[in-house]
Amino acid sequence: MSSAEDELNDRLTMVQNWLEENVRVVTHANELTLCDFTYSLKNYSGEFAIRVDGELLDGRWHFWLYGADGWPTVSPPMFTSPLGAPASYAAIELSGELNAAMRAKMREIFPRIAPFGRNRKTGVEFTMRNSTVEDRIIDHEAYQNTVAQIESGGLRVTVQLN
Repeated sequence: MSSAEDELNDRLTMVQNWLEENVRVVTHANELTLCDFTYSLKNYSGEFAIRVDGELLDGRWHFWLYGADGWPTVSPPMFTSPLGAPASYAAIELSGELNAAMRAKMREIFPRIAPFGRNRKTGVEFTMRNSTVEDRIIDHEAYQNTVAQIESGGLRVTVQLN
């Protein structure tokens, strides 16, 4: 191997070791609480915190409503360029069960908006070019109720995982 390859491998090993020491991995919980929501009406996106069995996890989870499938997209807190690596990594990893429970709860909180494509019933086509998120909201009342709960600071949901 050349010295450049050795240096790259050493750097990758350092980043991997740093991630193993710093990424919080949550494999089991009896209770998952989504709380402390913020939301931008302008950007159709926001943040929230997660408590696992009452313990507040570090970092803010991000979500946005403008995905192609119409469901909220969720991203965990991230480490950006740890040790100068040109990449971002999740700061928290939830097990498959916990991740699925969190995403299912987000789908309950934010009703689905119309996905991109042609609606078979109405013939209306939604694309990134011809429609806004506001155009894609199907259940305006449920959406407004969720936004009102966030704005009042009252949105907090718990999932029991027993």
